[in-house]
Amino acid sequence: MSPSLLHTLLALLLLLGGIFLLRRLWLGALAGILFLSISRFGTEGTGYWLPILTDTLIIWVELGLLIFGAYLFYNLLRQQPHITIFSQKLGTAEKGLAVILLFGWFLGSLMEGIAGFGIPAMLIAPLLYRLGFRALTCVIIPLAANTASVTFGALATPLRVGIGIVAVEDAVAQYTVLFNSIPIVVMPFVLAWLYSKTEQRTIDWHRERQTLLLAGICFLVPYWIGSRLSIELPTVLAGGIGMIAFVALVMPHSQRPSLLLWWRAFGAYLLFIALLIVAGWLLKPINWQWWEGSKKLSAFQPGIVFIVAALIYRAVAIKEPTSRSLRQAFSQTVAGMRMTLLSILLLILFTQLIRTGMIAAYSDLAPQQSWMGLVVFSGLSGVVGSFITGSATMGNLLFAGGLKQLLAGQLWLSPALAALHSGSAVGNAISLQNILMVKSVIPQPIEEGQVMQLNAPVVVLYLLLVCISAWIVLSFF
Repeated sequence: MSPSLLHTLLALLLLLGGIFLLRRLWLGALAGILFLSISRFGTEGTGYWLPILTDTLIIWVELGLLIFGAYLFYNLLRQQPHITIFSQKLGTAEKGLAVILLFGWFLGSLMEGIAGFGIPAMLIAPLLYRLGFRALTCVIIPLAANTASVTFGALATPLRVGIGIVAVEDAVAQYTVLFNSIPIVVMPFVLAWLYSKTEQRTIDWHRERQTLLLAGICFLVPYWIGSRLSIELPTVLAGGIGMIAFVALVMPHSQRPSLLLWWRAFGAYLLFIALLIVAGWLLKPINWQWWEGSKKLSAFQPGIVFIVAALIYRAVAIKEPTSRSLRQAFSQTVAGMRMTLLSILLLILFTQLIRTGMIAAYSDLAPQQSWMGLVVFSGLSGVVGSFITGSATMGNLLFAGGLKQLLAGQLWLSPALAALHSGSAVGNAISLQNILMVKSVIPQPIEEGQVMQLNAPVVVLYLLLVCISAWIVLSFF
């Protein structure tokens, strides 16, 4: 075992110790950073440290802007009652699969596509609780349902920042769509199974199969359409358009929200999407690079679009806007982000420092003879990465560099990165950090082990379906 690989494994153990023993992700990341820095002190010059620190700062600024903008947007929107009224309207239906799919699958995916970073599950869980579902259901469903949506979630941040994919034509983005199509169709059936376990209800599969299949198709079709338009749009369209289609096809007419209520509840999101499309068209070609080989800083920053959309919405839609409401939203956003931004900064620096060791680890551990073995290994790496860090973006940052160098110029690089990214998406369902975040908004105690026990089969099944899809795509097309 090379010294680089040994240092990498020890740094990962320190990170895991901080997460699972101390329950402080930032402490684990800081310990890993100090260990790696000390082990390389005196052996690496400025040419090694300067690119690492520069890339860390650029990635942190991009993620920080996105999270700040998303939280500010959310904090301004929650001052208005329209989403609550909309939820109450749909929640008058019988507490069953249709409501679980509407909120956990579609509304959660819309939130993931626009905001991400824990916001969707933390919004959907209390909403389900207020509608009368059991506490375990309210934690399990948002985490499990948030798997497929993360593949293009948070405005494609896991792809853009985690892997470096910026164009919808990129092979990694297209393989991601192909590898996740079968899991998307199956996921509503998986959510129904989870619902039967947590609510202790018997599912009439013969009667419900059409509803469940419709839910998968309503998600998949706009997901495919969005993947042909922009990497930022697949999850947004799958959650938004899919929800509208599902309500129209499944819900009784008397329980459907009026067009005016739809507009009041989601008009702000349409404004944001419109601004995002325009900003992407104008600004994506513009970027800056400090020096050759450093990460490029793009003029297109969705976080800034969030802030602009929030200010426009406040000026136009909020009745009697006051400077106090804006200051209150700003204060809430800053207060809620301090530790999050610190943790993200330390995690990014940790992943940048560990990249060299991950290249060695992939060279020693990754199967190089069988392309299918490589896809499976990459998918498992993604699950491990997001399980450790609680983020698909961070999971990709942890492992993508090693894959890129190991498979540079090879045919299997794009499928391997797509499998890595798919694993990173589904690993969120069993991340201890994500479980703790969702638990925190539910007033009843829930055991983390119980959540992991129920969601672990979901992760295994989803990754198995990704691998089967990869085998079909790479063998026959």
